[in-house]
Amino acid sequence: MRPLMLKLSAFGPYADKTEIDFTKLGIGGIYLITGDTGAGKTTIFDAITYALYGNPSGNNREVSMFRSKYAQPDVPTQVELTFDYYGKKYVVQSHMSKKSKKRVAEKLKQKIVEIEHSRNAKELGIQVRHYNTIVFGIHNYYRIATHISCDCSKIYDEVHKVIYNRLRYKLKSKGIIRSAFIQKYYGKSKMMCFLGDAPLVPFSYVQTKTPRYKKVKICKYTTEGREEIHKSLKFDESIIAVLHMLAKSHISGRSIEYMDNRVSLYAAQYGKCAVTGKVLWIDEIHCHHKKPVSHGGTYEYRNLVIVHAEVHKLIHATRQETIIAYLNRLNLAKSQLEKLNKLRILAGNPAI
Repeated sequence: MRPLMLKLSAFGPYADKTEIDFTKLGIGGIYLITGDTGAGKTTIFDAITYALYGNPSGNNREVSMFRSKYAQPDVPTQVELTFDYYGKKYVVQSHMSKKSKKRVAEKLKQKIVEIEHSRNAKELGIQVRHYNTIVFGIHNYYRIATHISCDCSKIYDEVHKVIYNRLRYKLKSKGIIRSAFIQKYYGKSKMMCFLGDAPLVPFSYVQTKTPRYKKVKICKYTTEGREEIHKSLKFDESIIAVLHMLAKSHISGRSIEYMDNRVSLYAAQYGKCAVTGKVLWIDEIHCHHKKPVSHGGTYEYRNLVIVHAEVHKLIHATRQETIIAYLNRLNLAKSQLEKLNKLRILAGNPAI
């Protein structure tokens, strides 16, 4: 990939529209970018990586910091990259439409008004969670746009005025994030604020996500397209054989609900252990209660998971020598151990 043209607007130290024509450098291989501190050398790399991946070129900067503090309010923050790849020219640029930005801003402002008029703490928490859900949905839908962060920052500038005017006496800058989802996707943001005990996620904190394209011929309206869909849904013959065995088997003392859910889970997990990811044969299968029946757990589908029989023993193991023996036998990777520990904690045992 060879960059040809980079157009910046209100990006970093570049307050006005700026164009960098890389074709003037010729077709050599190595070039040197020099300049004073703060002149915008790193910003050039930030702009290129942002256009391609939606991320800055370093880990010590957030996408929300790209908006130039020297730019006029009516100047949009955007990057357009033109590059050559194997003789073909590509231009990278995408935004939310003006109509969408207006609709989203009005929806968020209306929700802020509803939050302001909450009658008690419980209703406030419900309204804030609803606001966060709206933000999650917007971010998830529009994040494939290369300029989603800049578009959301512009919307947030408008929405933040409403938040400040209506909620400034209730807002807190510090609090505890109890939601694992919010902690994962918004926990690092310095713009996080709290209403009561509930976090109000920052609307401008979003990054572009590279879309995952499916095969062009995958289509439910053609014979060839449906065949491609069915290929991804096919089970291995050994899994089908085990499904037949599970359907015919019966465990004494277990309910019909448990037995049915065991078959459904094995099919849903494509015959694989939820921890190790390995395909299980009939004598290796154990349908584990996430919350033990002795602690109030049920036989519902959501409270069950298929794991290897030895994994199940490790979930409930409390003696140190037993834990070490099964860890050595299973040889779990870090990600697998994290999954195991989640099940151990749900079962009332400490993480390993």
